Amino acid sequence: MERPARRNERVEKMLRAFRVNLFALAGVALLVGMFLVYNTVLISILRRRKDVGVLKTLGTSATQIFGAFLIEGLVFGAVGSLAGIALGRGLAWLILREIGRTINALYVSSTPEAIVLTPGIIAAGVAVGTILSLVSAIQPSIEASQVRPTLLLSGVQTMRRGMRRTTMVAIAIACFVIAALLSRLPAWNGIAVAGYIAVLFVVAGFSALAPMIVTGVSNLLRAPYRAMFGIVGELASASIPASLRRTSIASAALSLAIGMMVAVALMVGSFRETVRVWVDQTVSSDLWLRPAKGLSNADAAAFPNAISADLEKVPFIAAFDRASGRGVAYGDAVVTVASGDFEVASRVGDLPMIAPRSTSEALRNAIAKEGVVVSESFALKYEKNVGDDVTLTTLSGARRFPITGVYRDYSNDRGVIAMDRGLYVRSYGDDSITTIVIYLKRGIDRDTARRHLETMFGPKYHAFAVTNGEIRGEVMKIFDQTFLITYALLAVAIVIAVLGVINTLAALILERKRDLALLRVLGMSIAEVRRMLVLESSVLGLTSTAAGLTMGYVLSWILIYVINKQSFGWTIAFHTPVRLIAASLAVTFIASLLAGLVPSRLARRIDLASAMKAE
Repeated sequence: MERPARRNERVEKMLRAFRVNLFALAGVALLVGMFLVYNTVLISILRRRKDVGVLKTLGTSATQIFGAFLIEGLVFGAVGSLAGIALGRGLAWLILREIGRTINALYVSSTPEAIVLTPGIIAAGVAVGTILSLVSAIQPSIEASQVRPTLLLSGVQTMRRGMRRTTMVAIAIACFVIAALLSRLPAWNGIAVAGYIAVLFVVAGFSALAPMIVTGVSNLLRAPYRAMFGIVGELASASIPASLRRTSIASAALSLAIGMMVAVALMVGSFRETVRVWVDQTVSSDLWLRPAKGLSNADAAAFPNAISADLEKVPFIAAFDRASGRGVAYGDAVVTVASGDFEVASRVGDLPMIAPRSTSEALRNAIAKEGVVVSESFALKYEKNVGDDVTLTTLSGARRFPITGVYRDYSNDRGVIAMDRGLYVRSYGDDSITTIVIYLKRGIDRDTARRHLETMFGPKYHAFAVTNGEIRGEVMKIFDQTFLITYALLAVAIVIAVLGVINTLAALILERKRDLALLRVLGMSIAEVRRMLVLESSVLGLTSTAAGLTMGYVLSWILIYVINKQSFGWTIAFHTPVRLIAASLAVTFIASLLAGLVPSRLARRIDLASAMKAE
């Protein structure tokens, strides 16, 4: 017996890691959005630099100019936050069903409440969006306030030099070293805090290297672009490093989005392949016999123990394993105590053991010592290993059970303690059966056996049979549903990053009005200008793809071996989903390439006479 509040605390604790990971991915979209706000304020300044120059000439102070554009960033943040809350409300309605399926499959049976925008949620959303927008607007506002009025009025490009290359390299190295050290720290209160901070330092390190990466890739592309596109291609590759402070920021934003996309694709792909191998190994039986209440983790129906005698009379069954289990309080958490026929499992089953390697050895030792085998997530969370004991509350009071094996299990992250069915019945006085795993004799057709079993046990026990193929398909379906929201959040980050590329190219056009006008006067057509801008966006796309791919592999290591392991207690074999990553990168690159077409309209509207007047 326990108080409902205590149970709610446990459920909240189980869901915490899942929610923290979703918040972290949403944070990526916010971080990329900060780059977008930076460029938006910058474009606003560039559009009105002559107005700013006039105001400064008439006596407006630098502080007033700074405050004006800072307030503009604040307005962007407030309006954008309100629009984002409305959009988020609609997206939440669309994805709630999928999230509900994931929670029901992995955690607890529940019915989602109706979506309600509380004042607290609205206030938090507006506050986060406004503050981040305000922070993003600080640097361009400072730049506008400090530039001399003569430069603003003349239209001369007002770009200032950034940090020295050696300084940026030193900052990047320091960030990578700190990230490596943080990755070795343990979880805090069950949350991989150090792992998330390590991700931020890796992102900061790659962002510091963005100017060098942009310059290097642009220089590498200059010769092939000239060979393929002539002088237009050479001008495109040269203009990107010429406006390095603008282009490096856009490249960093797109690299971040691509890097997180690649990292999550690697993690999900590795996890999916690991689960597939695990399912193939663990679901080695021919059929599963279940009560007719469903395949969820809700309070399931159970077979009476009398079904065992009836199964022994079926001639085409070689062996069967009776499984049951219950949730048991263990410390401040709830773990699953599962049971099965260890003697049968040791002969015909195949658990993916971590220690010892032999399934038969672990299960036979458990029978002989009246011990248990535990899942990897349980062993990691509670620092248990073979030879240690676990103390459980049974009918006769607290009892210690020796651990004889540790096995991989991805069915839940709470932890599983498995014991032989005889020991389970004696410990808890529960001889009911929730699942019967059936192994058929050689030469018996599964579908035929399935029909016979449902005919024999359906009317009497309300049983239905499931093939191993159906079980595997259901597991993978649940897996894909679980990570659907992950891809949705990453898609948002990619869209924002592509908008950042459009913004950057628009800012470059505004800064290079005189250059573009001079090229037009010298004979470059509108079509060639458009081609040059598309090639510039392709340089940014290639740069961001190269940096993002490298960043993604680094981040995936942290996600797989630090955050995932500390959050859920699962180890994953690294696997590269080549098709998924290639398709994602291709879509992102094409989107960044097409982004060059949008700002090219600005180039068509340049007044050549006005732009050339200063020349």
